[in-house]
Amino acid sequence: MTREIRLQELALSKAWTRELYAGFGEWLVKERPSHRHLLTVLARHFAFFQTLDVVCDRLEEVSGDLLLRRFGVAELRAHTLPVRYLSARRGIEIGDDEKAGCAELHRISVILEESRAKSWGMVIVRYDRWLESKKIAIRTRRGYLSAATRFCHAAAIKEDGLYTADQIRHFLRRYPGLRASLYRWNSFAAEALGCEVSMPATRQRRNRPKTVRDLAKLLSRINDSGPDLASVRILQRTIAKAFGYSVARFGLYKWSTEEQEGKVWLCREGERLLILGRLVPIVVSWARRVRAGSSQSSD
Repeated sequence: MTREIRLQELALSKAWTRELYAGFGEWLVKERPSHRHLLTVLARHFAFFQTLDVVCDRLEEVSGDLLLRRFGVAELRAHTLPVRYLSARRGIEIGDDEKAGCAELHRISVILEESRAKSWGMVIVRYDRWLESKKIAIRTRRGYLSAATRFCHAAAIKEDGLYTADQIRHFLRRYPGLRASLYRWNSFAAEALGCEVSMPATRQRRNRPKTVRDLAKLLSRINDSGPDLASVRILQRTIAKAFGYSVARFGLYKWSTEEQEGKVWLCREGERLLILGRLVPIVVSWARRVRAGSSQSSD
């Protein structure tokens, strides 16, 4: 062992991290016995073990989740060998789902950081916290934040976060594919900012994204017959698409409605959506008929 490596090992404050770093060196020798620059490789990854030495008191605290939170996906790629060592010798694994989640969290942090200098920056921070409180999936949350920042930028939103129906209408003419994401933003604005704005009706255009075209067709079918005569299946598909859910995923949850001070909310555990505009009679009719069906099946 060279003097430099020995000094690095001694620089670690805890016995278990010194043993871990020494063990990594031994593992490297066995993995790459013919490599001519193993000491250089070992020294290159010292910072990885130094971080563990600072943030963990015991080896048992080191986990795949901790590694992702402290290093992030990009930095872990630079420390592939220590990660392989921890997997081989300690059984510490980082799954693909965890990596994907960490990457999405990094993208969210970038969105928030880039927004801070804007007049509407703190509104986006509040929106992120609101989405997190609703237990929105990380990837979906990042999509909602991305759509909201585009809207805030395009509409030149101020510090209070308030906006008008005309601003939404103008934005959706340019970005019709973001309609479903803006429904969620609209719910946040009504609940947290006191900004109650109805989403504009969909326009009949051939070149709109498929999701928007499908939603327009469903709304047109319901409009022809009225919500109370449309099938429960059609109503549910419409509500799911309006809020960015797949029909299958929407059907997994137990939904209910609440009416307070003339406002209608669609609720499930961990989520509360404000219903506005054309969706109000659709949601009310759907919820009433689903309750009636459940009541009959239990009798």
